[in-house]
Amino acid sequence: MNNQLVSEEEYAYITTAISGLKTVTNNPVADDIYEKITAISRKSNTGMILDFSALREGDDKLLLMLQSAVKNKQVIRFTYTNNGGETREHCVEPIAVIYKWYAWYMLEYNTSKQDYRTYKLVRMEKVFITEDRFSREHKSAQDILNDRDHSYHRKNVSTKVRMRCRDNAIHRIKEYLNGQLIEAFEDGTVIMEIHIVENEQWWIGVVLSQGKEVEVIEPEHIKERIINSAKDILFLYENYDIEMS
Repeated sequence: MNNQLVSEEEYAYITTAISGLKTVTNNPVADDIYEKITAISRKSNTGMILDFSALREGDDKLLLMLQSAVKNKQVIRFTYTNNGGETREHCVEPIAVIYKWYAWYMLEYNTSKQDYRTYKLVRMEKVFITEDRFSREHKSAQDILNDRDHSYHRKNVSTKVRMRCRDNAIHRIKEYLNGQLIEAFEDGTVIMEIHIVENEQWWIGVVLSQGKEVEVIEPEHIKERIINSAKDILFLYENYDIEMS
């Protein structure tokens, strides 16, 4: 890297970014790059530390395995359990490992569906790299994601939800669900708005964990979903008390 093309401040940001990458994976390549960059750059400070160690999910070997398959353009095979609890075997062409929506995903080309899909890493089991090579050349991962995002926006897959929040839950809804303040009332409660993907489950857990501090107002079918989830939990513990008595 030409020192004349990169300023001291730019070197500092490169070093900070690579240092953050090192906290995600034990990939020795990241360690080597960090050592080379720090060897040729002056000591400088961005005033920023990136610690992504919380992004690690399970075995680091899986991340390295998937990255190797992407680099060598090799087909992978694995079993996958979806949101509905269905487990199936998949054979796909891996494009990139992605951290998005608070979890690690694998962007892949499904040859049987002839479509690009994302699979959550924590739901992937019995993963192994085959000897088969890619059936076609693929666009860059970023271009594929951009195409998918545009398609999602056209399909309007996200659902707008409005809820009344009491003081203790306001900051948690803002932090965990990216809630936006719509209206505030004199009693200290507020109306907040969030956008959810309905077939995901984690947002339900966040809402239920707030107890009586959060009340879903609309849409009606989301309100009913929360009510039914709360009833299921109550039924479970009521039966537990009966069985234990």
